[in-house]
Amino acid sequence: MRLLLCVILSTLCIASSCSKAPKRVGFSQSDDSVPDPSADPDAGAAIKNAQTAGDYIANLRCDAPETLRGLRAWRRLSNIEVQNTVVDIFQLSDVDFSQFPPDLPKKEIFDTMNIESNYIGDSRFAGYENFAKSLMSKVNITVLFPCLKDGAACLSKQLPALLQNAWRRPSVASEVTDLTTLYTGLLADGLSAENAARSTIEAIVLSHNFLYRSELGVLQPDNSFVLTDWEMASALSYILWRRPPNAELRKMAATNALEDPEAIKAVAEKMMADPLAKAAWKDFGGQWLDTARITSSTKKNAPDFTADVKAKMVAETRDFVSAVMFDPIAPTFKTLMTADYTPADAVLDTFYNSKSVSGKTAYVQPERRGVLGQAGFLSSHSTDEMSNPILRGAFIGERILCMDFKGAPPTPTPVKVAGLSSKAIFKAHNSSPTCAGCHTTIDNLGFSLENFDYLGKYRTIDEGQPVTVEGTLAVDGKNIPITSPQQMLDAIASSTTAQQCWVREAFRYGFGRTEFYWRNIPGRTEQPALSAQGSLDRCQIDNATTAMISKGGDLKTAIIELIASPGFRYRLKGVPEIQPL
Repeated sequence: MRLLLCVILSTLCIASSCSKAPKRVGFSQSDDSVPDPSADPDAGAAIKNAQTAGDYIANLRCDAPETLRGLRAWRRLSNIEVQNTVVDIFQLSDVDFSQFPPDLPKKEIFDTMNIESNYIGDSRFAGYENFAKSLMSKVNITVLFPCLKDGAACLSKQLPALLQNAWRRPSVASEVTDLTTLYTGLLADGLSAENAARSTIEAIVLSHNFLYRSELGVLQPDNSFVLTDWEMASALSYILWRRPPNAELRKMAATNALEDPEAIKAVAEKMMADPLAKAAWKDFGGQWLDTARITSSTKKNAPDFTADVKAKMVAETRDFVSAVMFDPIAPTFKTLMTADYTPADAVLDTFYNSKSVSGKTAYVQPERRGVLGQAGFLSSHSTDEMSNPILRGAFIGERILCMDFKGAPPTPTPVKVAGLSSKAIFKAHNSSPTCAGCHTTIDNLGFSLENFDYLGKYRTIDEGQPVTVEGTLAVDGKNIPITSPQQMLDAIASSTTAQQCWVREAFRYGFGRTEFYWRNIPGRTEQPALSAQGSLDRCQIDNATTAMISKGGDLKTAIIELIASPGFRYRLKGVPEIQPL
């Protein structure tokens, strides 16, 4: 029985065992990487008369839609996307997903990204097997196969509709035949009709067609690839809602209604207006701002820093980012950085010295603003007994301004010294001239938030010393004097650099990869040359940033612009690039 099941699953290209999906790109551990057309001599053929990648770059104009192309991808569903898919397709909310390995083991990585630690290896597949067995035992077989008394004929009749929903595309006859063969073979092995049908469901959800989604497209005469309507429906749904396509999207895919760019943009706008989008983009906010750090934080001499408090801090950040994105009045980057409120639970009142009213807490001090003024961010970027301005500054530089501190040597965190402020301790700790290139930037960002202690509570005195802020913020080619936290936040909120950085983060989350477009490294005077795909990524990101700024910093505008870009539907073949810049 199990041998037959393995044979059928092999035919269907089960996720753990196949190195190549049938008639599709490979997706084994060695083949799961994202390609880049830089070294592919055919890459240029996708742009009019260009013949090489060099010609491709030379002819590139960001305002010419035909030049924008993305990368083909075979996207594994994240753990959350698998769970949402099970809920939507099988109407089950009590399936055991407990054996899934986490999706987020590295810094600056979203759970949607194609990175090696997120590939399907033995451990991840073991978790999938556990989930599949749980699901097969819980599904309502009479709903899925109401005619089961008719045997294999019932499966042949019901499977096409089920597979179209579960695999997000129409099935082909051979796939239905393979699954029906599995069913009849299990009957011959002595299983009951019900148990054979349940094992068939197990095969369906362990197939690569369920666990992955395709952004591969169909080859065009110009050597580019265009996503099918079904691929577009899945991409839209998983990026915007974290769920499989609903009936409306499936209908649009079946009628080829997802080919026109304006139609795609209209669909994206409609989907972003749905409450499902607001719920889904909480995940983006939590991952972008690394709320997982909060739950692992420990504090000395802080009995009020409980597990419940930490959970409320996580929810606060996730809720705030999503609430701002979908705010009917000011859904802007400026609001994200400078809002004078936070959606804090009453349990956090003591951290803000304020009162939560109808789920919203007004910031009392003018120094506390936006998402970087939240106690969750401030406390999780501290040590267990004092603030950590270096950790805070590096985070702002990397996540908010998209700087890169490559080559910065790791240094041990200093210990608290009675009578010395955090600023004094860290200044002495990082006084080496060899560290100045990065630390001038990091220090100016981190020291500007010294009005907040290791719990995220406001203070004006640290170890008997008054808290003062003095420094500069180098952004958009200017050196802006900073004498208060709000000055720093205002400068960030109005900068093109920070708004472009937010677009980069949305690009990574939506496209499942890091952009091949250099980031600013403090002290680097010349930027490296961009590859072909790096130039394309720059165009997509810059165009989305321009659209966002033209709408007053509207966050949803950037997302819709990325999806409406030709680079979202049109893809290039290529070879892996060693490392994004």
